[in-house]
Amino acid sequence: MQAMAQFDVGLGYQLAMPVSEMQTTVRAVHSLSVSGFYQIPKWPLAFGVDLGAGAHGVLQEDVFYTLENGQEVLGRMTLSNNVLQAGMSTQLRLLQRNALSPYLTLRGGMMHFSTRLSIEDRNQVYEQTENLHSEGLMNDFIWIYGVGMGMHYDLSHLFGAIEQDRFGVDFGVKLLRGATVRHMSVRAEERSGGSDALFIDPDQPLVETPWYVGRVYQTRLEALEYQLRLVYRF
Repeated sequence: MQAMAQFDVGLGYQLAMPVSEMQTTVRAVHSLSVSGFYQIPKWPLAFGVDLGAGAHGVLQEDVFYTLENGQEVLGRMTLSNNVLQAGMSTQLRLLQRNALSPYLTLRGGMMHFSTRLSIEDRNQVYEQTENLHSEGLMNDFIWIYGVGMGMHYDLSHLFGAIEQDRFGVDFGVKLLRGATVRHMSVRAEERSGGSDALFIDPDQPLVETPWYVGRVYQTRLEALEYQLRLVYRF
């Protein structure tokens, strides 16, 4: 009988949908993820790491930027709300060797929320390779935990040329919870522009730049995370 693969690596897409209080200020988080797991020989337990990078909102607008010589050029402002995450995960893998193998998962780790503003020369009036302006507006780290379940499909049952338990597809869902996190928003209720901008909650701290005005919100992290991964086991 073939020995059970002990290592696997995965590459996938994650969609985190904020729920409860968080859904009022944060859009869905779209991320790319990489993972690696080690399964204990003769046991259905696997331990590993998950890494992800994505964003929960990007705003682009044309703005005027004044150069050091006083010349005004048309620039493209990009405001990106970014999310990085890293964590340790445990999987209890059930009914292995079947075409469909369910698993339960427990995860703990951290998330980093940040917002960055950059302006590029849209008409290339000012010859330089770097942006006209770039700055970080805010960032925050929090600890998170999650519980969930998923399903692994062994692609050898679909493609006969593939060795059994070598390539597969995972689909999983987790409930993520964490501490209160500071973040900015580009939801439809918030507008760039100046003192007449509209905001969801005017009592939140204000971040002002010559090109953008925004609020920093504080909400407790709670989201449903859906994940689709291509997995290679060896």
